[in-house]
Amino acid sequence: MDKIKKLADALDSLRIFPRLFMGVYIWLLVEAGQWFIALEAPTMEQAGYMSVIVGAGIGWMSAYVNSGKSKQTKDDNE
Repeated sequence: MDKIKKLADALDSLRIFPRLFMGVYIWLLVEAGQWFIALEAPTMEQAGYMSVIVGAGIGWMSAYVNSGKSKQTKDDNE
């Protein structure tokens, strides 16, 4: 059981899933940005779509930044 806990802690410290999600978001943002820039005359709906994608990035980044362990140790709380 101790080996499983150590493996789980190691995977958690690598933060694989949050980094994977951020990578997918960045790819989506680049693709959507290239699509938007290539438009000759973007409509309000298309601009709104880009705004939603960029706004979602704020939420993703906030979740990613706040998903790490707290820097306070057990001794700091006592």
